[in-house]
Amino acid sequence: MNYKVQDYGVDHEIAASHANEAAASATIGHSWNPDKDDDGNWILPTTTAVGTGSAINLKDDPVCLSTGCETRPANPYNDEAWKKIGYSPLDTPLEEDMQASIASNKAAIKETGREWSIL
Repeated sequence: MNYKVQDYGVDHEIAASHANEAAASATIGHSWNPDKDDDGNWILPTTTAVGTGSAINLKDDPVCLSTGCETRPANPYNDEAWKKIGYSPLDTPLEEDMQASIASNKAAIKETGREWSIL
């Protein structure tokens, strides 16, 4: 088939991707120019190809609370762990939509006489 297709220009997601790549290249002082090898496969950059001036961290960041970085998440049922922070998430009131869902569930149980279970 041979028919004209309207040209709306570059998609905004592609334009944003190009802008982000340009900003990243400027930040680290290295330009990424994709190229293909002899087999036609794209040559992708590696962490060593970026250079020594970059701030690449390949490890996960620890979970940090107001008491500092913990090596394991605190158990919300452990009172001692929450004394460090000064409150327990179990003391925080539920959001309105959660309260409405709980109230709706209780009303449905009362009306139908059946309790809903996820299992």
